[in-house]
Amino acid sequence: MTLTVRWQSASVAATLLGIPGVTADDSRTIRATGALPALYRQFGVWLRVAASLTHQRPYC
Repeated sequence: MTLTVRWQSASVAATLLGIPGVTADDSRTIRATGALPALYRQFGVWLRVAASLTHQRPYC
């Protein structure tokens, strides 16, 4: 499975690139692949990081 998220802020995407397995599609879009339970946990981490940096949520 693949999880791809486009953020409102390029700074959030850049910060999340420090997580192993996270790659960039462009300056605001990141992607990770793996099993669904792992991606679900990964997304939770991404949301907490984004909220702590900018109080912004991803585009849906």
